[in-house]
Amino acid sequence: MKRLLCLCLVLVSVVAGALPAAANEPNEIRIGWQPAAFFEFFYAQQEKLFEKAGLKPVYVKFNSTPPMLAAMKAGDLDIAFGGMPAYIAGIAAGMDISLFCWLETANTSLVMQSSEDISSAHQLVGKKIATVNGSSAQWTLLKYLDAEKIPLKDVTIVYMSVPGLLPAFANKDVDGVSVWEPWGLKLVATGGKPFGPFVGASDYVQPAIYWGRRQWMADNSQKMTKFLAALDESVHAINSKPEAGAEALAHYAGMDAADALKILTMKKQVLVQDMREVLETSPLAFKLKQGETYSGQVRFTKEMADFLYRNGNIPRELDLDEITKATAAEYMEAYISSKPVVK
Repeated sequence: MKRLLCLCLVLVSVVAGALPAAANEPNEIRIGWQPAAFFEFFYAQQEKLFEKAGLKPVYVKFNSTPPMLAAMKAGDLDIAFGGMPAYIAGIAAGMDISLFCWLETANTSLVMQSSEDISSAHQLVGKKIATVNGSSAQWTLLKYLDAEKIPLKDVTIVYMSVPGLLPAFANKDVDGVSVWEPWGLKLVATGGKPFGPFVGASDYVQPAIYWGRRQWMADNSQKMTKFLAALDESVHAINSKPEAGAEALAHYAGMDAADALKILTMKKQVLVQDMREVLETSPLAFKLKQGETYSGQVRFTKEMADFLYRNGNIPRELDLDEITKATAAEYMEAYISSKPVVK
């Protein structure tokens, strides 16, 4: 059975050759999205912040990564958001893309059956845990087992698609599920019990990223500034009133607003206070800090890419210079420099 991201690469080649690139209308920006806990994006969509910034957004929904990558390569999308693996798969496939922003960090969830009285990592031995192959949740699970010195042979890991995870858990076909939000909270809402250190600034945190076609972004720098301005306004609004962000996510992700709010209050995901954190001060910052050869974001991408390569999800290893080329700090820099100085 072919692995998830290898399938992504095949479909990128096949579908991209079949789809013609569409021309943008003035101020149009075509955004690919999947149901995921991107609070600032869905709040901006709900409150029409992109339109208020002067853009004409076209929202294109996808239920899986392969067709989204194919549409991006065909030129039918301008930007997209999601987890790191899809972006890395695109680079490995030779796509001309760049990561240009993230505004929240995320932890995936390990949710166990309520009947499983798990209080120690070593009690996972002998358990059957489901996750999505080639995903950020798989990366977290395997990294955690390795950190706890639990051999993979001692845990049964079952790979399935996201739609299959909830029924498998409900039917007790598996003892636990490793998955990203909002699916983790959906499992908890059905009676599951979260386990593990996957909150706040954990060792397993990862950025929830935005990426796009490199040439399109270079040719549309004003649209990029407007897009980032809308997201920045959204972040500040949600930090002031988290309930507003939770209501927006609940609407677009199909979940209860109270459960959506828990993603923030439980620190499963943490929004930045200011975009300068992403650019300069975060451990995952885009810009180099003193003494660094490669930025924190580039080094993290390399860590994830190496995992995906070892796991057979991408066909080749990515080097640090290639990843650096596919990481674009200039759009956040341009937006931040355009903001009026607050005295």
